[in-house]
Amino acid sequence: IGNRWQDNMRALQQRYEIIGDIRGRGLLQGIELVRDRRSKDPATKIAADIYRHSLANGLMFSVRGRYKNVLRFVPPFTTTDAQLDQAAEILEGAIRKALA
Repeated sequence: IGNRWQDNMRALQQRYEIIGDIRGRGLLQGIELVRDRRSKDPATKIAADIYRHSLANGLMFSVRGRYKNVLRFVPPFTTTDAQLDQAAEILEGAIRKALA
């Protein structure tokens, strides 16, 4: 299950420069959002926007980190592949809205 979630997150990282780092184990993942991958300047406002858009569409997670720019995912271990894929779709939609 964790590999599938991480694969989904790595695919998003390839499509969106705002995802600077993905870290964690299994389903417990943190996605660091940055304005620029080189400087690693935290994308605090965009993280808040992504959170708001995701929550409005049924995806719940927390925003953590010193600069409040890390999306922290802790789904149940009983989460299905279909639910993981749906969560990734919701997250991608939220990223698109926040960057627009």
